[in-house]
Amino acid sequence: MTAIDQLISFKIDFEKVLGEFVRAKKKEAEQLDPKYAAFVDVLEDFTMRGGKRIRPAFMYFSYLACGGDKKEEIMKAARAVELLQSFLLIHDDLIDRSDLRRGKPTAHRMFEKEFDKLGLSGDREHFGQSTAIICGDLAHLFAHEALSDAKFPAENLTKARKLFSEIVFETAYGWYKEMLNIMSDKVDESDVIKAIGSVSAKYTIIGPVSLGAILAGADENRLTVLEKYGLKLGTAFQIQDDILGMFGSDEEIGKPANSDMVEGKKTLLYIRLLKKLEDGEEKKRKFLAVYGKSKRMEDLEWVRQLIKERGILEEVKEEAKKLVREAIEILAEGGFTGEGVDFLTGIAEYMVERKV
Repeated sequence: MTAIDQLISFKIDFEKVLGEFVRAKKKEAEQLDPKYAAFVDVLEDFTMRGGKRIRPAFMYFSYLACGGDKKEEIMKAARAVELLQSFLLIHDDLIDRSDLRRGKPTAHRMFEKEFDKLGLSGDREHFGQSTAIICGDLAHLFAHEALSDAKFPAENLTKARKLFSEIVFETAYGWYKEMLNIMSDKVDESDVIKAIGSVSAKYTIIGPVSLGAILAGADENRLTVLEKYGLKLGTAFQIQDDILGMFGSDEEIGKPANSDMVEGKKTLLYIRLLKKLEDGEEKKRKFLAVYGKSKRMEDLEWVRQLIKERGILEEVKEEAKKLVREAIEILAEGGFTGEGVDFLTGIAEYMVERKV
């Protein structure tokens, strides 16, 4: 069975237990107020609408790779990282002022429709944004609850809960760092790499694989190996994400294809291109005039072509592949076993080949 097959099989089983959790919360909400149940409906729609479930899969298979055998319990515990994902995405969409997520309306746009359904009066947009913030906060609470309720040895669970808080803390720093990068004209490669390490690497891979390992009772050596693996692979993942953000279509990325450029997101593509453009060069002046400022698709196409012409696209693709090879080599040092290590090894290659 390939890692993709493992992921597909995991996703089917995982979404059953994830759905059970959210629906149980909706019943609790209904006891307080039917309108509150409708509020949780938005969170359910947002959380269950798709996604690869890669973060809970990393947690689950890392647990198995470290010798864990409570498959049902680790799958339940893994709901924590997916609910954390919902929390972060709901707030991220507010920060980015996005209308779409995974091809459907973002939470704040869904709450604007709820405003209409309820026949409310006042500022519709403000209602949508405010309730989306609350909804994201609720997802954060549910994430902690899902982990806290897991049935594992108390010592392991305490360590996992501490790490979970660290993941959120460092991700918040990474977000702030990204905002500083977007708003600053003086950003270098180290600034971009630091943000990647604190956001994509930490909460996408390092955090989930470390949580799984801790709940399995892994020793410090294995935890160190997984952290190094996660940093390499998480950086490669974000490089590919940034490539998709620049070169993907609306359908592939589930949001407008020009969103990264409109936002002015500082990526390795941006930094490397800027280095290769000569001061005073007409193309450099035009690039700085449109990046982060233009919404025109023809400007996006021009920037895409420039990135290709200067060899940046192939350069960063090769860098991502190198990081994946290094991550796999590091993983071999941990003495991991079974289907868990098969997944962690196999999925690494997919991370830089994926189209969505």
